Amino acid sequence: MQLTPEFLPVGSIVEYNYNDSINPDWKPVILDALHMIRIFQHWNTYKHHYRPILLTEKILTEWCGASELRGKHDEFGIVFENDGVLLEFGEMLNDGRAVFYYNLPDETAFKCIANIHYIHELQLLCAGLKLPLPIQIK
Repeated sequence: MQLTPEFLPVGSIVEYNYNDSINPDWKPVILDALHMIRIFQHWNTYKHHYRPILLTEKILTEWCGASELRGKHDEFGIVFENDGVLLEFGEMLNDGRAVFYYNLPDETAFKCIANIHYIHELQLLCAGLKLPLPIQIK
């Protein structure tokens, strides 16, 4: 996936190459004001220095502090809950997508969201649901 500036708010977590393309040195970063200036004002120069981070079960549990993860055929693993909004992990699909289910206050049926491939997409989803997503890069 090629990152695009319009889907990268401040605070997004991506990988940044601190070296040249011959000897890449990719490290996770939280996009701050300096990164955003590079991205928005000089995207053609810097676009090859940024790439998304694939969302994995390890990132969900170790970086995000998610609870135990189980598949959707078992009981869901609760990931995050705040003010009646519940976001649960369903399963990892073979194509790399993570399936999440969310429930809003005063609703009885869960909604399904697939197509979450990268951690910055999960950050955008949580922001839309007004769920805090605590992330500690490891």
